[in-house]
Parts: sequence; structure tokens; C-alpha cells
Amino acid sequence: MRMRKDAKFYVVAIILVALIYLAIKGTSSNRDFRKAAKSKLQLTSEQKAPPSSCDHHELTAEDVKVSIVVSTKANEDAVITQTVNSVLAHTDPSLLLEVLIAVDKMVTKDRLQLLTQEFAEYSPLVTIMHGQTGDRLKNKFVVGHSAKGNVVVFIDDTVVVTENYLNPLLETLKDHPEGIAVPSYDYFTEMTASVEKTWSLMKWVFGWRLDIEAYELSFQEIANRQQDISMPAMVFDSSAFAIYKTYLEKLGSIKHDMRYAGSTDLSFATWLCGGGAYVVPCSRVAKVQSASTSMPGENKMKHMVAERYLTEKYLRLFRQVNPAPVSLTKEENNHLTIEKNFQKKCHRDFDWYMKTIVKEDVFVPSDEAVAYGYFNSKSGHVCFRQTPAMIFLGYYGCKMHSRGKMFEYLKSGQLRSGNDCITNGGKGGSYMVTDTCDYNKSSFKWITNKHRQFKSAANQCISHATDPYKENNERQVLMFTKCAEESNPSSFQWQLWNSFIWLDGV
Repeated sequence: MRMRKDAKFYVVAIILVALIYLAIKGTSSNRDFRKAAKSKLQLTSEQKAPPSSCDHHELTAEDVKVSIVVSTKANEDAVITQTVNSVLAHTDPSLLLEVLIAVDKMVTKDRLQLLTQEFAEYSPLVTIMHGQTGDRLKNKFVVGHSAKGNVVVFIDDTVVVTENYLNPLLETLKDHPEGIAVPSYDYFTEMTASVEKTWSLMKWVFGWRLDIEAYELSFQEIANRQQDISMPAMVFDSSAFAIYKTYLEKLGSIKHDMRYAGSTDLSFATWLCGGGAYVVPCSRVAKVQSASTSMPGENKMKHMVAERYLTEKYLRLFRQVNPAPVSLTKEENNHLTIEKNFQKKCHRDFDWYMKTIVKEDVFVPSDEAVAYGYFNSKSGHVCFRQTPAMIFLGYYGCKMHSRGKMFEYLKSGQLRSGNDCITNGGKGGSYMVTDTCDYNKSSFKWITNKHRQFKSAANQCISHATDPYKENNERQVLMFTKCAEESNPSSFQWQLWNSFIWLDGV
């Protein structure tokens, strides 16, 4: 009897030792994979102190288990190997449950086999999943729904994550459980061996063509955000973001067939359907930004997004900015009808979104406007704007559709920004300046030629110059100059027409 008890004891002891060994081996194995990934990771991040407070709590495995979905089209723009290495190297192994690689449906079997062989050597946490569609966002959602973690982090194959990227995202999700946490991006044309972090904070805005553009925050905007762990984002780049699995399922349930037409669609749905999107300055990723190209059917998708979300006032503006007719197939019309019915599940509308989230960050032309846009160089790299501190037009880098830099051309002939209009002033009246609009004075009126180029009622045109009289601290000014021949406009002349959006429906 005693021998049986002893035998039982020894069996239990052996099992316990085996379990402890496997646990230690598993932990050691995770560390080995992480170490191996770091050694393979060619990209290094020289991180500097960020401008915002980066205090955050370490979250434990009891709080979250993370599934990471890496979306890839496996094309020449991808840095998929770098992406996966960065994920394994910079994600806390105690939190990481799995890495799911969502491969585009269009990837060939040979390429898929090569990827499978390559990533089999990385870690048992990595699984290849062949998508059922060529739609990247839909692939993300489909694979994300099969994830085992309670938090899903989506990362495209053009993104490399940096050290400590994850915890600030997770803390933001704890504060906003029905929200999307988005890292801050550093954009590059290609991944080099070393990328030095600039910690320039980015902000995304949209225009009435429903394009998204990122720009760096101004010093004042940064100062206003010093203590923020996260910042609300009206729209965001969906190349990388974190989300609770429960909220992911909710976003999937309000979208027919889980098909989102790009970042703008996902951004609008997130805000209008009770959630929110938040940029996290302390979470950094690097992204290869390829040249912007128009995708097949992109214009049609934008029209469907506009029809689904925009209320009457903004839908009319969208149609004025995008007057080209779009013909939807019977299937697409049916899809749009279903989408609108799904949208009824959301309790916010676009008027609420513009008033509460967008506020004054997106320019909305008045009813008297015929066109609106920038005074920008022919190269498009620099713009002029009126500022409260000066009557001269200041010289700045362009930011898409932000107030203060946008001017509207009125039916009555004025070029107006806020309550001020463009006129002549300064020494000899040769500078272009802003002054309180006087709708009866000819010096405030502008006319256009057949090319939609602007000239004053006195037949003078806009010219860019280094300030000859040194009246403006900015040195770079806009001045009145004799108009060049219409058939041969001067390459040095600044033309409003090449950046103006004409409201052809008015």
C-alpha cells in the first residue's frame, strides 16, 4: 500500500517537474524568438524624448492578450519581413498570443508557399492565413474576427513598429473601450538601415474629395497637447491601429459584409456609430509611404461613402467638388441601400461629427463661394495665408483644407478668408495684403480668364517675390505684377487656379 502511495507521489512529482520545465522552456523559447527577431531586424530606432507626457502603466497578461494581424499584399512595396521582425522584437511576449499574417487573395500559390516556409522559421506564434478577397480592410476584419486575443492590433506590411509602441495603445483602449487607438507615424520613402525618430506629431484631416492627408502639428498645437496621452482624430491612417475584439465585432456588425472602403469610411463609421479614434503620440511606427496612385473604382467608392454618411449640406458640397457623374451597377445600388439601413443603427449623424469632432479643422466654403483653395506655388510645396498678427500674407508649408490658409472666391468677385479680403497695400500699394472686406470697392475685386487664372480689376496678377522693400519679416511675399500673356504665363508667377477647387454645381 505504501509503495502505491510512493509511486503516486513520484508520478505527480514527475508531471509537475515536466510542466515547470515546459513553462520555463516556453518562456525561454519566447525570449529566444524575441532575441532572434531583434538580431534579424535591420531597422533601428533612435528614439528621442517625445513632446508629450509618456507616463503609462505596465499592463499585465491578466489584463490583455494581444493578437496581431499583419496584412500583406506581398508586393514590392512591402517590408513584410521587417514588419514581422519588428512585431516579434518589440512586443511583450507575456502579452502576445499570436501573429496572424493575412495574405491577399491575389497572392499566387508559389508566393504563398515561400512566405509560409519563411515565417515557419520565425516563431510558432506566426500563422499564415490566405484571405478570401483582394480588399485589404475586409481581409483585416475577417482575420481579426478569428483572432483569439481580447485586443487585436492591425499592422500593414508597409509599417515597422518601434520599441514600447504597444502599452500606450493598450492604455488608450482602457480609457476608450469603444474606440480605436492609432500610433503616431513617421513617413519615409524607403526603409533605411537606421531611422532616427523625429517625434513630430502628425494630424490627419480630410477634404471634400474625401482624401486624407497628414501634416505636422504646429508648435502651438503641440503646446496645447503637452499632457495628453491621446488625441481625438477626426480621421486616421488605417495602416496600423489597435482595437478591442468586442468593438471590432460591433464595427463588423454595422457594416454589410464587413467591407470598408478605405480609411475615410472606417473613420466616419467609428465616430458616427458611438465610438472614437485616438492618436497616441507615445506609440511610434515607421511607414513606407509610396507614391500616391489612384486605385481602380476609387471615385465610385468615395461617392458611395459620401452617400452613406454625409448629411444634405455636406453631400451637396461633395457633389459640387466632385461633379463627374458616377454610374452604379444594380449590385452596387443594392449594396448602398443595405449600407444605409445598417447606418440607421448608429445614433450620431454627420452634422454632429462636423460640429463636435471636426470643429474648425476642415474648411467649409460659404454659400456665396464659387471656388476655394490656396495661394500656392506652382510646385505646390509652399502656401500663403493671412494671420492675425500681420496684414501681409505669411509664407508657410501647405496643410490641406485648414482654416486660415483657405480663401474662397465669391460670386461678387472678392477673395476672402474669414472676414478679410485680398487687396493691395504696403509701399506703393504693390503688396497683396488682407483687409476688412469692402464689397463696393474695385480694389477688392478679382476676375478670372478662360484658364481660371486670377487677376485684379486693374489687370494685375499675383506674383511671388523676395520682399524688395523689406517690409515683411517673412521676406517672401505676394505682390502685384503685370500679367503675363495668357498663352505663355510666367513660370515665376503664382497662380491660384492650379490649387483651387471649383464648385461647378453653383
